[in-house]
Amino acid sequence: MKKSVGYTVILAGLLALSMQSVSADAKAEMFSELDVNADGFISVEEAEAHDDLPEAFADGDMNDDGRLDQAEFAKLEITDE
Repeated sequence: MKKSVGYTVILAGLLALSMQSVSADAKAEMFSELDVNADGFISVEEAEAHDDLPEAFADGDMNDDGRLDQAEFAKLEITDE
Protein backbone atom coordinates (compact mmCIF):
# COMPACT_ATOMS: atom_id res chain seq x y z
CA MET A 1 0.00 0.00 0.00
CA LYS A 2 2.79 2.45 0.84
CA LYS A 3 4.43 1.96 -2.56
CA SER A 4 1.28 2.88 -4.48
CA VAL A 5 0.83 6.05 -2.42
CA GLY A 6 4.46 6.99 -3.09
CA TYR A 7 4.05 6.44 -6.83
CA THR A 8 0.89 8.55 -6.82
CA VAL A 9 2.73 11.43 -5.16
CA ILE A 10 5.60 11.15 -7.63
CA LEU A 11 3.22 11.05 -10.61
CA ALA A 12 1.29 14.05 -9.30
CA GLY A 13 4.54 15.99 -8.93
CA LEU A 14 5.68 15.09 -12.44
CA LEU A 15 2.30 16.10 -13.84
CA ALA A 16 2.51 19.48 -12.09
CA LEU A 17 6.00 20.08 -13.47
CA SER A 18 4.96 19.13 -16.99
CA MET A 19 1.98 21.50 -16.80
CA GLN A 20 4.30 24.36 -15.81
CA SER A 21 6.68 23.71 -18.69
CA VAL A 22 3.78 23.58 -21.17
CA SER A 23 2.64 26.95 -19.87
CA ALA A 24 6.17 28.34 -20.20
CA ASP A 25 6.44 26.93 -23.71
CA ALA A 26 3.09 28.47 -24.65
CA LYS A 27 4.21 31.85 -23.31
CA ALA A 28 7.50 31.63 -25.21
CA GLU A 29 5.58 30.88 -28.39
CA MET A 30 3.16 33.76 -27.72
CA PHE A 31 6.12 36.10 -27.11
CA SER A 32 7.61 35.13 -30.47
CA GLU A 33 4.29 35.70 -32.23
CA LEU A 34 3.75 39.10 -30.59
CA ASP A 35 7.34 40.23 -31.25
CA VAL A 36 6.46 40.99 -34.88
CA ASN A 37 9.75 42.68 -35.76
CA ALA A 38 11.78 39.97 -33.93
CA ASP A 39 13.88 42.45 -31.95
CA GLY A 40 13.51 40.49 -28.71
CA PHE A 41 10.98 42.92 -27.20
CA ILE A 42 7.24 43.53 -27.36
CA SER A 43 6.45 47.18 -27.98
CA VAL A 44 3.20 48.90 -27.04
CA GLU A 45 2.13 48.69 -30.68
CA GLU A 46 2.86 44.96 -30.82
CA ALA A 47 1.05 44.44 -27.50
CA GLU A 48 -2.11 45.95 -28.91
CA ALA A 49 -2.51 42.85 -31.10
CA HIS A 50 -3.54 40.88 -27.98
CA ASP A 51 -6.76 41.86 -26.21
CA ASP A 52 -5.50 41.49 -22.62
CA LEU A 53 -1.91 42.58 -23.03
CA PRO A 54 -2.26 46.39 -23.28
CA GLU A 55 -3.93 46.47 -19.85
CA ALA A 56 -1.09 44.50 -18.24
CA PHE A 57 1.67 46.19 -20.24
CA ALA A 58 2.44 49.04 -17.80
CA ASP A 59 2.55 46.68 -14.81
CA GLY A 60 4.74 44.22 -16.70
CA ASP A 61 7.23 46.83 -17.91
CA MET A 62 9.31 46.62 -14.75
CA ASN A 63 12.17 48.84 -15.98
CA ASP A 64 9.84 51.40 -17.62
CA ASP A 65 11.58 51.26 -20.99
CA GLY A 66 8.32 51.14 -22.93
CA ARG A 67 8.69 47.54 -24.02
CA LEU A 68 8.54 44.03 -22.56
CA ASP A 69 11.47 41.67 -22.69
CA GLN A 70 11.03 37.91 -22.37
CA ALA A 71 11.54 37.90 -18.59
CA GLU A 72 8.97 40.65 -18.05
CA PHE A 73 6.50 38.93 -20.38
CA ALA A 74 6.96 35.58 -18.62
CA LYS A 75 5.81 37.16 -15.33
CA LEU A 76 2.54 38.49 -16.77
CA GLU A 77 -0.74 36.79 -15.95
CA ILE A 78 -2.35 36.29 -19.35
CA THR A 79 -5.69 34.55 -19.70
CA ASP A 80 -6.92 32.90 -22.86
CA GLU A 81 -10.63 33.72 -22.97
